[in-house]
Amino acid sequence: MPPPTRTIACLLYPGVMSLDAVGPMQVFGSANAERTGHGLAPAYALRLLAEAAGPVTTSAGFALVADGSWAATDPAGLDTVLVAGGDGVADQLGHAGMLQWLHHAEPRVRRLGSVCSGALLLAQAGLLDGLRATTHWCRMERMRRDYPGVQVDEDCLHTY
Repeated sequence: MPPPTRTIACLLYPGVMSLDAVGPMQVFGSANAERTGHGLAPAYALRLLAEAAGPVTTSAGFALVADGSWAATDPAGLDTVLVAGGDGVADQLGHAGMLQWLHHAEPRVRRLGSVCSGALLLAQAGLLDGLRATTHWCRMERMRRDYPGVQVDEDCLHTY
């Protein structure tokens, strides 16, 4: 019996860094391609979520197309949620709807993580208190200052 397909979702917002969304999703897409090359079923279903389905302008000026809205997505149907970083993260720190959805999603998804400055959104949602976290070097001081409950580790590439 094949393993279940795991749904990986990446959250987008205006000003998201395209690399922070596309890079991780490409890893899962490449894993699917490798599996199908060996006659196996894809292991991952990939979704881009935003406030609304449709184009989301990245910090590079081009758009990525969200498959759906995070607000209309039941987090229990997702295996992994990744919050991408980017210059637009500052505007999202006051987005109560997204922050509430992340807080609601945390106990319902198997994995919740961020890429780069997306960690600020997890911290703003109160999901990193008491945990080790890292972010982009230029946002370290903000993380330390604004989220004293987070154990900021500035000398690592990732945390668990």
